[in-house]
Amino acid sequence: MEPFFLGYLLVPLGYTSALAALSASAERALVRGHPEKAVRLLSLARKAPFLATYRSMCDVNLITAAYALEDYDLVEQVWRDLEPKLDSLRPYAGSALASYGATLIGRGRYQEAEALLRSPLQDPKPNQRVDNVTVLCRAFCRANLSSALVNMGRFEEARELLASLDSESDQSPLLGSLVTFLKAYLFYLDGEIEASRDLAVRIDFSNLPLLYRTELRYHYAALLARCEDPESAERVVSGIEMDTSSHRRLTRLRVLALAEIATAKGDPRTALSYFKDLRALRHKGSLGFLRAASLAKRENDPGLASDFLHSAVELDPEGHWASIARKKLAGEE
Repeated sequence: MEPFFLGYLLVPLGYTSALAALSASAERALVRGHPEKAVRLLSLARKAPFLATYRSMCDVNLITAAYALEDYDLVEQVWRDLEPKLDSLRPYAGSALASYGATLIGRGRYQEAEALLRSPLQDPKPNQRVDNVTVLCRAFCRANLSSALVNMGRFEEARELLASLDSESDQSPLLGSLVTFLKAYLFYLDGEIEASRDLAVRIDFSNLPLLYRTELRYHYAALLARCEDPESAERVVSGIEMDTSSHRRLTRLRVLALAEIATAKGDPRTALSYFKDLRALRHKGSLGFLRAASLAKRENDPGLASDFLHSAVELDPEGHWASIARKKLAGEE
């Protein structure tokens, strides 16, 4: 499972009219699915002579936009400048931790993400006021931490964290949709198919930023297919309104959804073709390749099954399902 693109700009940036204009324009660009424009605007903002705290918050938003483009060189460049300033960003440092933590999860660096997302820097300093923004920043850290734990196979810990987010989820449609999906995904991993589907269909996709909404829909479609409802999954994919061809992560998720739909419809040849495309696209989710390996084995193609197991280990080495793939490969040898 790949992490979600969290296209949120949590902290108001209204220090000067110029900064407010740049911030508002960048936010509109992200909401409408144009991270390239957001990167240009926020790159200008971080060079301008604004107050250091507000310039740092522009950096937080720039990490989010660069992540959407998978421009990890820019992500790292901005993070190197931002990390030493985290203490000065409190009580809003959780926004930076959540944003950069998402990029670590996106690259399969789950252990680093866990350490970062547990950082005490997300907590206010003594005597600092705890406002709603602070609460949401910390909540997004816990939600992303849950995603990292799921990818590492620590399902019970993830479930407990998600349960602690119920009140915060009511305050943010974005957070609420993420928490609901992760809970549904955990039901699926526990083999509770009906519970997974029943919870997943409650997700409210309205009023979500376009890139995030699109990514969530592809995750949702793949989950529905795995829950043996390929017809509903097909309707979800066909209803996606965004052209995702220029977004590599969204392209991978579309291919994953189509592979799972073909699998659920009993079309292994088509499914394996999609899984091969997914491997060529360097998909990080080892669960998909583990499922592809099982499908190839059922189709009496042990060589292809072995290739998929190797892909799981190579592309998602810290993933829980990569460890299962290693055991399977060891059993073959």
